Amino acid sequence: MYYIELNPKTRNIHKPKQHFRAELSLYDGSFAIEPESWLKQAEFYAKTNGYNSDEMIEIIEYHMHGKAHNWYIIYKDKFVDWETYKEMFLIQFANKDRELIAWNKLQNLKQNKKDVLEILANLTSLFKTAKITSDEEKLKYLYRVINLEYRKRLYEKQIYTWDDALIEFQKHDRWQETYGRKIVSTFKS
Repeated sequence: MYYIELNPKTRNIHKPKQHFRAELSLYDGSFAIEPESWLKQAEFYAKTNGYNSDEMIEIIEYHMHGKAHNWYIIYKDKFVDWETYKEMFLIQFANKDRELIAWNKLQNLKQNKKDVLEILANLTSLFKTAKITSDEEKLKYLYRVINLEYRKRLYEKQIYTWDDALIEFQKHDRWQETYGRKIVSTFKS
């Protein structure tokens, strides 16, 4: 539906704004999706789409599958409100085991073909889960994973912080996209 503005000076044609509907991804309880991030996404989904707490508890079941859906079925009767659901969800899926798994993944990163930005994203996620905040620790893992060419680049540029390393690799990636040659390092997680 369109309408015409009645101002004779402009006479613009306008299309009315469409209502935005948020989507909610599926949660399966695996390590791939951060439980805290998924809960934030679920709350945004509920708020944007106008669902209240009671409706959200019912709707959330359709956004869980696998291990997470089985957990939901077992404990559904205990979800008296959204806050209870969130608390139980975090106890189940955001536990210390996730932190240990992240540490193990960091220890076992091996080489295979991954772009440096992909490995930086992987490391960032693992650092968050493993609760690693020290630049020194982050750089130690980064140096263990990246190939010699990237290590030399960081050393030559005198990069001593994680944030500076991210900036340097983003610049490098933009340069590669602009001027061609794509250096593919080898990583495996």
